[in-house]
Amino acid sequence: MIYPGSKVKILYPEYAAGRPGIVLALEILKNGSESGYWLVKVQEQDIILALSLQEIEPME
Repeated sequence: MIYPGSKVKILYPEYAAGRPGIVLALEILKNGSESGYWLVKVQEQDIILALSLQEIEPME
């Protein structure tokens, strides 16, 4: 299960694939609805990605 604070392995996009990340929050659109994407900070980099569940994999 994915939730804020989860450690994940990024599967896509290619330039970040294989890197670990930390889930920050579910992306909320301007109208207040959920986008279905999770905001993930790539560890050891200043990059935040909006990724679907198919683009990340939970780490133990």
